Amino acid sequence: MPARFLLVAVVVLVAGCSCSDHENARSSQQSPSSRTRAPAKAVPAEPAEAPEAEAAAEVHTAPDLRVVVNEDGTVTVSGMDRWGHRLDTTYADATYFRNALPVLRRAVTEAQLPALEGAVAELPPEPGQRRRRGAP
Repeated sequence: MPARFLLVAVVVLVAGCSCSDHENARSSQQSPSSRTRAPAKAVPAEPAEAPEAEAAAEVHTAPDLRVVVNEDGTVTVSGMDRWGHRLDTTYADATYFRNALPVLRRAVTEAQLPALEGAVAELPPEPGQRRRRGAP
């Protein structure tokens, strides 16, 4: 008798769990709008000024190119390359920018090179190197 009671209890338990899973699956398939209680309110964002405008130490421009050496040591390059693709990159420091120069020189036009060269002149010396006498 106890074995029969145990068998019936297990069957009822399994049947009850499978029915509740079916109901949970059906409720999770409801559309998101039926589950939302209240609409979210969008807060309009205040127009933010460009961070490079407030922290810019030196700006070098050329046709379709802008190179900004920021006071925090980052270098921002924005504009268009020689193929018309958008350039929008910020380098973490002068070392990263110097390492990217060979590629950047190939990517820009001859008219844009002075902006790159001007930015290089403003960079601090690489670690372990000293500025030459007479250089600012």
